[in-house]
Amino acid sequence: NKTMAEYLDNNRSGKGDLAIGRWGADYPDADTFVYSVLHSVAGSMGRFFGNQEIDQLAEQGRAETDPRIRHSLYRKVEEILARDALLLPLFHDQVYAFARPEVEGFASVGQTSPTISYEDLWVRR
Repeated sequence: NKTMAEYLDNNRSGKGDLAIGRWGADYPDADTFVYSVLHSVAGSMGRFFGNQEIDQLAEQGRAETDPRIRHSLYRKVEEILARDALLLPLFHDQVYAFARPEVEGFASVGQTSPTISYEDLWVRR
């Protein structure tokens, strides 16, 4: 691909033999990966492999309210991905933050911006 528009078009259509991309998810909800990335119609990468079993599990997981059942559905998706080698995660982001000992209220709030709850910070004197 020479442009971002070509890249996005190829992902939407499933053209090509390989897609390399990055996904920033609404962690920790697995639906963001399973439905938004792997679903063959709604997902950004699902058209490359179009797995109906994953589609069905994604739709069931999206509608399920029991967290244990949702977890088991998404676990099945992971098993299919591993079994059929459909997706190869290359890395995941790590976020590091440091503060001096006198900074109070310092806690990481997540992987997305802001990673620190700055309004809760104060300096102990």
